[in-house]
Amino acid sequence: MPHEAQRFGDQFTDMHFVVNNEDALRSSKDVLGLRVHSAHFRRCHRIPLHFAAYFAAFHLTNVFRCIFIICFPKIGGLQARRPNNMKRIVLIYKRGRSDAASLARRMKQWMEGLGLDVMSQQNSAIPDFQAEIDEPELPADTDAVVVLGGDGTFLSVARAVRDRPIPVVGVNLGGLGFLTEIAHESCFSELGEILEGRYEIEERMRLQVSLWREGREVFSQTVLNDAVVNKGALARIVNFHTSIDGRYLTHYRADGIIVATPTGSTAYNLSAGGPIVYPTAWDVIVTPICSFTLTNRPIILPGSARIELTLDDKAQDVALTCDGQIGRKLLPQDRILITAAPAPLRLIKSPSMDYFDILRTKLKWGTN
Repeated sequence: MPHEAQRFGDQFTDMHFVVNNEDALRSSKDVLGLRVHSAHFRRCHRIPLHFAAYFAAFHLTNVFRCIFIICFPKIGGLQARRPNNMKRIVLIYKRGRSDAASLARRMKQWMEGLGLDVMSQQNSAIPDFQAEIDEPELPADTDAVVVLGGDGTFLSVARAVRDRPIPVVGVNLGGLGFLTEIAHESCFSELGEILEGRYEIEERMRLQVSLWREGREVFSQTVLNDAVVNKGALARIVNFHTSIDGRYLTHYRADGIIVATPTGSTAYNLSAGGPIVYPTAWDVIVTPICSFTLTNRPIILPGSARIELTLDDKAQDVALTCDGQIGRKLLPQDRILITAAPAPLRLIKSPSMDYFDILRTKLKWGTN
């Protein structure tokens, strides 16, 4: 960069820089140039103009780079290092899995060796249809939650977090694992980077689902993935009136309907032919399940939308399922109201994890 160096040369002849390279200083000639202080010698040295100017340009480039890293951490792909403020960690692992329990013990010992206060709990993602599944208790001073299991375990933890700004990270011990993104094999190295402050926080939209019956609310639940209305094994097709922000959308006749978040777009929604939506988008996807009317297609609505589903007066053997884990039987003329939840879920992301890499891996997409 000779031209860059010459431009800087005349402007910084009075500036002082610290140089640790003694060989460079010993080989310099005493000619007009920058005044440079050595880290090993208190006396001042002179170095050639072309070398000094090159050094000045290089030094300033790194100064500006540091400024950009601090002020604009996402510009040019640079990632700022966060201070490590995680002191109390809750480990939640899947109940009944010996490998999860073993990993939790080893991880607890490892984290405690780093000086962290670690609490571990078991959790089951196996639902009881008529009752809420076990949800872990999270202390008020929890700084982060590490989930060891599959997406089902992660979803139950997301409910336990409620509206609190507690960040969550998942280690995949299950199958597909879109939410538990860290692989079992690399979990200690990935978590090590996160505990050192090298991580990002993604805010994932959640939905507030309310069931109204005869003018009163009888059930309310927050979901991270989706709310699904569907029929039983021997039931007839479901008929329900759908409105958005009080305006009529359509009258669905289908096996059911899925209302999903962008995070849930790769779950049941994807299997039903719905679109994949980038997980940090603030949108809601409405996807009919095997619609009687072939022109009824999935629709993406803004996150501010107020979605209302009303069953007709002949509905039989119909159920509402939240995140595939919590269910309620529905009666004729029940009304389901779905809006954005008050607070998103804060998901810890390692900078090495790329969403499109995850899509290619999980969905077996080709590279060409």
